[in-house]
Amino acid sequence: MQQPQGSYPPQSGGYQQGGAPQGYPQPQGQGGGYPQPQGQGGGYPQPQGQSGGINTSATQPPAAATAPPSDNMDAIAGYGNFGAPLAPPSYDQSMMEPPQRSDLPNMPTVTVEQAREALLSHVAENCCYGKKAAQEMVFNDISHSSAFHYKLETFTEKRTTAWASEPFKGQMVDGPANGPAPGPWDMQCNPPAKFKNHKTAVEVPHTASVKPCHDCVGIGRKRCHSCHGDGNIHCHHCNGSGHVHSPLLHDDDHHGHHHHDNHVECTWCHGTGHQKCKTCHGHGQVTCGSCAGAGNLKVFIKLTIEWFNHLSDSIVERTSLPDELIRGVTGEVAFTEEQPRVWPINHFPDQTINQASKQLVQQHTTGFPLERIISQRHSVRVIPVAQAMYKWKETQGNFFVYGFEHKVHAPDYPQQCCCGCTII
Repeated sequence: MQQPQGSYPPQSGGYQQGGAPQGYPQPQGQGGGYPQPQGQGGGYPQPQGQSGGINTSATQPPAAATAPPSDNMDAIAGYGNFGAPLAPPSYDQSMMEPPQRSDLPNMPTVTVEQAREALLSHVAENCCYGKKAAQEMVFNDISHSSAFHYKLETFTEKRTTAWASEPFKGQMVDGPANGPAPGPWDMQCNPPAKFKNHKTAVEVPHTASVKPCHDCVGIGRKRCHSCHGDGNIHCHHCNGSGHVHSPLLHDDDHHGHHHHDNHVECTWCHGTGHQKCKTCHGHGQVTCGSCAGAGNLKVFIKLTIEWFNHLSDSIVERTSLPDELIRGVTGEVAFTEEQPRVWPINHFPDQTINQASKQLVQQHTTGFPLERIISQRHSVRVIPVAQAMYKWKETQGNFFVYGFEHKVHAPDYPQQCCCGCTII
């Protein structure tokens, strides 16, 4: 991730060989609340050469493993609240240099013919508007102005840490023996694209260890929750009695046919009153979901990195044209700038847009205290707005033509009805 010169000084992280990494929560050492697997000594040797920064989503087994309970972990200063964003490094404002900016472009004007053509297109899109007024109206004047659309984007990064685990099946374990763990903000991880939201997770190097599974106590299997370890379940067809009532037809001394309820053996459980549990197939135990039957977990610190694009904008429009209409049309981009930190604009002839830029830049500067600002960009679009004054019969009114598309806003068009029909 490219950083401005002099910004984001690396934090002093790491730990001594075999000790606790600074800035990261640690699982307890061997004997700290976890039973030891059979056939191993008091500790787990750490294989050498494991590289850090691995995307755990690519190696995670199908059975999701949860980290051991936090009660079994050591209390580490600054990490008492897992999942909370980590305070980012500071930024040196003195490194900023004011930009060079060009003059504003001239906006095109709208002629009477263009205004009438735009109005006719607008009328054709509204079934309750008649086109006769647009064809016959007389234009008294067309006044031109410009609307400004200022947009500020701040691309930030948030980092959080949490304990994570995966079933240990003999894979490499990058533990403290391989060196000190980097600080949470020292790890380099570039976003796939700037000014777009994204999320990823990586394993912090040199923080892994092997622990017996907390869920099955290192056995690899757990008692079946369906049969409570019995291997059999109550037969629901005979209610556990082994027999069911079956009406049979008998001939009683040739005087007629009579039905009698008789007990017969349940064909589902063959008279036993119970059936083999389908969850555990009669074994009474199922594979532990946390360790996938391995018995041991690879425990490590997972660093979650999220990138956010925070967007704010402001519209300056001096006529009665609704501001929200400006967002949906194109205009001339007066300028666009991208820097690690942008300066508020101050060269626009309309001081309102200059003030809006100053306020939004200030809001973004302090608005994300737990996120590192990677880059900012802002721009101003200038949108042409024409207000056409007209007279049709005894009616005088006006409508707006705005944007390079010549969109029309004419709520008071003089020839309209509300019956849903088309007026010729």
